[in-house]
Amino acid sequence: MRSRTSGRCSVPVPAPESVFYTIKIKKSNIGFVSGILEGLGNIAFTRTIDEKTGLLCIIVPISQKNNAEKFLKDLKERIKLEIVDIKEGDEKF
Repeated sequence: MRSRTSGRCSVPVPAPESVFYTIKIKKSNIGFVSGILEGLGNIAFTRTIDEKTGLLCIIVPISQKNNAEKFLKDLKERIKLEIVDIKEGDEKF
């Protein structure tokens, strides 16, 4: 099991393989990003790793990887966003 403060994330997901994007954003943007992804449906879901530092994990089914990358590119034009880590696999807690 990985620590919530390690800068990486892994959670049980329904897709056999997923892409885990760890991003750093302003603390005040965590709800904004999570809300957008929730509204988009099946593209991805989020887990907050560390609210104080703005670390957020975006978990994407491998079939939605291209859509998620487009989303992150578009989002980067609107808010300050740093991609800290990208990991593919079927990790679980």
